[in-house]
Amino acid sequence: MRIGMIVLFAILYIALIALFILGYKKKQKKVWISSLVLFLIALIFTIIITSIYA
Repeated sequence: MRIGMIVLFAILYIALIALFILGYKKKQKKVWISSLVLFLIALIFTIIITSIYA
């Protein structure tokens, strides 16, 4: 179960970072700001989930 969670979070972070980079390169401010906010929310939930299950 832990390997699955690690893979899931890795894919989530890679997707959010790719969305941020694409939005920043194409000069779409809404895209990279929303991806940055989603990245921070995902980081907070990752810390919460890891503190519960670790």
